Amino acid sequence: MQDLSNINAILVYFDTNMYSRLFDDQTQPNIETEANACLEIIQAIKMKRLSLLGSDIVMFEVYNILEKEKQAKVENYLALSSYHVDSSDETLKLGQQVETKVENKSA
Repeated sequence: MQDLSNINAILVYFDTNMYSRLFDDQTQPNIETEANACLEIIQAIKMKRLSLLGSDIVMFEVYNILEKEKQAKVENYLALSSYHVDSSDETLKLGQQVETKVENKSA
């Protein structure tokens, strides 16, 4: 796993839903609001105010998007990633720890 401990930037992580939101039906107010928020974050990434964190998992999910045109557009956004997390046992354990903490806080 890439060492992210010495990064002096705010990292953001998009799941596949975040990337895909940009290409969903914008006539629905909630979807339009979410897509606009996503675009604002992307603009901050392009301006280097935020750094985008990519992962093997997101890449796998994107490569499995059935609509090839949508897949290609999402892949362009993946290219904005400054950092990458490989899939590993260590990553899985960390994810499980985070999931447990989130479940405990929401209970």
